[in-house]
Parts: sequence; C-alpha cells; structure tokens
Amino acid sequence: MVGVSGDVFTFVGKIENVTFPETVRIVAQKAGIPLPKREFSSPEQAAEA
Repeated sequence: MVGVSGDVFTFVGKIENVTFPETVRIVAQKAGIPLPKREFSSPEQAAEA
C-alpha cells in the first residue's frame, strides 16, 4: 500500500476489510480501551450505563 494516506482507522478497516464501527472496536480492543455497551438486556441496565 505505497502512497496511500489516512489514519489508523482507515488503515485497519482496509487491512481487516470491516466497517468503521467494527474497526473502532478492533482498535479499542488492541489498545486496551473499554467501549460502552450499545445493547442492553433490560431498561434498568441501560439506565445504569
């Protein structure tokens, strides 16, 4: 990929062939950064988050 520009998200997205949200999860996981949950099993759990 000579001559290609972009940021880490563009690079990982192209290498892994995934969407942007999936790329963010991959980068966060590799960097040890916890991400908030987007799906909850109950309204109470959602309110706590």
